Amino acid sequence: MNKNKASILIFAITVMLCFISFMSVKTTAEKSQEYIGTIENFQNKGNNDKSKEIFEEFKKFWEKKSKKLEMIVHHEMLEDIEKYISELEVAVKNENSFEILKSCNCLKSKVESLKKSEQISLQNIF
Repeated sequence: MNKNKASILIFAITVMLCFISFMSVKTTAEKSQEYIGTIENFQNKGNNDKSKEIFEEFKKFWEKKSKKLEMIVHHEMLEDIEKYISELEVAVKNENSFEILKSCNCLKSKVESLKKSEQISLQNIF
């Protein structure tokens, strides 16, 4: 009977940790998508100063969250996202609207892939 209780406890802890990691990735991805969308909106309006300001907030947010994500997700996914963040940083500093929007689109795609990779689905299980 004690073995059954221990097994159930370990199973419950494992499920709880999986849920916490899923929620962490999901909330980080959604907040990142908000930042990226805001940068795009300001860039489309021609407001470079506000785009820079929001980018700096996003960069700080990502640096904080990516350290936690390194324990949960594949490093390749994070490296791809960080590559596009670097490209976006250069584009924002140079006030290159085309490159800003291009980097935002690439980032949105990578962040969406990150979010989907951690969702509970048959595709991710098999």
